[in-house]
Amino acid sequence: MASVDLSNVQPTFDQLCELCTAIFDGTFDWEAQSTKPHRDINSLSDVAKSGCHMCSLILASIHPADVSHLQHDLDNCLVEPLDQLTLELNIPFRYLRIHVRSPSRPPTHHFYRSDLKRNAWCAASLTILRNTEDYTQRDRVLSSSNYSAATVAQITRWLGDCIATHSECFSMQVASATRDILPTRLLDLADVARSDQLRLVATKGLPEDTIYATLSHCWGGKCALTLTVDNLSMMEAGIATNCLPKTFRDAVSVTMDLSIRYLWIDALCIIQDSANDHDWSHEAAIMGDVYANSYITIAATTSPNSTGGLFHQRNPLAVWPCRVTARWSCFDPGHYVVGISELVRDQNQAPLIERAWAYQEWLLSKRLLHFSDDQVRWQCYCLSASEVYPRGLDEDDADYQGAETKAIISDLSNDQANRHSLWQRIREEYSEKSLTKSTDKLAAFSGIARMAHKVLDSPPADYLAGLWKPELLRELLWTRYEAEIQPRNKNFYIAPTWSWASLNGPVWIRNSLWSNSQFIPVATVLDIKLEPIDDAFGPVKSGKLTLQCSLSSVTLITKSGSFPRESWGPDYNWTISSIRGASTATGCALDMDYRSYTPVLPSAQLSFYYAPIIYRVGTEHRPCSVTGLLLLEDSVSSKEYVRVGVLEVNLGDERDKVLGFLNLQVGPEGQAMTHGLDVVEII
Repeated sequence: MASVDLSNVQPTFDQLCELCTAIFDGTFDWEAQSTKPHRDINSLSDVAKSGCHMCSLILASIHPADVSHLQHDLDNCLVEPLDQLTLELNIPFRYLRIHVRSPSRPPTHHFYRSDLKRNAWCAASLTILRNTEDYTQRDRVLSSSNYSAATVAQITRWLGDCIATHSECFSMQVASATRDILPTRLLDLADVARSDQLRLVATKGLPEDTIYATLSHCWGGKCALTLTVDNLSMMEAGIATNCLPKTFRDAVSVTMDLSIRYLWIDALCIIQDSANDHDWSHEAAIMGDVYANSYITIAATTSPNSTGGLFHQRNPLAVWPCRVTARWSCFDPGHYVVGISELVRDQNQAPLIERAWAYQEWLLSKRLLHFSDDQVRWQCYCLSASEVYPRGLDEDDADYQGAETKAIISDLSNDQANRHSLWQRIREEYSEKSLTKSTDKLAAFSGIARMAHKVLDSPPADYLAGLWKPELLRELLWTRYEAEIQPRNKNFYIAPTWSWASLNGPVWIRNSLWSNSQFIPVATVLDIKLEPIDDAFGPVKSGKLTLQCSLSSVTLITKSGSFPRESWGPDYNWTISSIRGASTATGCALDMDYRSYTPVLPSAQLSFYYAPIIYRVGTEHRPCSVTGLLLLEDSVSSKEYVRVGVLEVNLGDERDKVLGFLNLQVGPEGQAMTHGLDVVEII
């Protein structure tokens, strides 16, 4: 949310500048002309500072990075000021859309081109509701902070309602927590009000039902204060709150305002430099349950580090909707409410929403309290709400806000028919998140994995470094879906190459692929050996998958006239020129784990080993095919292989011939038959 400084202006709700007044007073003929010129981005910011409620909302609806982009265009004379921003009134759907002109696409994904010839982009939109259809304007608060006495009162109401009336929340909380345990240590806030000091205490003697809050936050590289071997005794004796970085200090204030005695912050409750990372490894293994058993999780959603804080100054005119009296000839005259959809606001939850550890924390927590730049938001299994929408969001907004957290857990627990695809979706969403230490990939997912296997009634042995044993053959065919992904770092181990967790980027898991088509396994899993470091759902030291399949050498060449791909997804620019030394010209779809494996020359040749996994029966619209793993011999042991990608071989009219080259045969009844099967070990 782009913010403005109103320190020299007393903000007043519903006050409009001349241009914004003309939107609604009937002086502009919306029927004759679909768009109306507005201000340039600098003028918009200036008038918002002077107190125009509508200009404040328009500015707030545009992402700050896009605002900077538009200011750059203006400062460098790349666009005419009078033509930079235009407004479009959509009468049937009742929204006011903001269009901007820019010679290049603004940096965020929120924009789409609305007029190719004019380099116009749709930037955002404001909702227009009848006064009687919207309750948000009734309790507006002119507070210049996202945290005030009114905020505390609202959080207390949300919390009380959840405890007293949300029966579904209780059942979901039982599902998300896998063990009734406390963190090893907690911060005791009992003396803060009297002496302004808190202290670190061991939970060994505390009751199992001890109430505590947790903090979800970005470290931002190096945290300003952490628990170490050297300062452990000092923390146990007591530390003044003014010694804490702002995010931690604000979390203490919120916890106390909610009358909760104990607070858990990972940086202050886990020894960060214990011998062999023993303390961290132990706490990481239980961290999912630490959040699942927490009374409430406080999220520093838009703070980049431990000094960013939870409490932020804001322009209240950019938060609360504006009441207007419309005199349109094309619109029913009357009182309307203009505001920013919560769906739009929630698109700006960075940086915390991008973090892998936070994904687990948000997914498993009973209740979430998001502290964003503009306002505080609430999430539990029964309610998605905010300061502006305290009684909840409309259906579309609620679905969006809960997608990555509460809703997916509810679906996983209640929608038995789609549990497997939801388990797939959770892993795909997690793979999009970032980690400061890539070695945390499986550790930061362990709590989610433990919870999912409990809901799926699946034993720990079914969890294979991110893959699921009952669907293993299909899940082995995961693919990346980002153009640029950093290659695996050979200096440290994360996961076996056959697991998506070994990849430093987003993936697509083919758990439910071909759900409406017949597929036939042409490989058999003989053995899986995983050596976990501590927890069956956590990091592993090594892993080996042994398959029985028909291993073939394949050579691929680029098609004439093909060019290097810059995007993710199957690459159809290749043809299989030989299989086991036999010449062929078979079409294929190539998915390499890293682009570095594929040269960018106009004419190139690649050689791999190919392990067929699945035969797909042809349909009227799609020919039959074989999909399998592309392998290379391990640089250390030539008897073992590493995965480098996935290849789909399109059989077409030469089905039997190509199957023969691959040493495969599929019978008329769909049974797979092979000759001279190989035993292949993949690490």
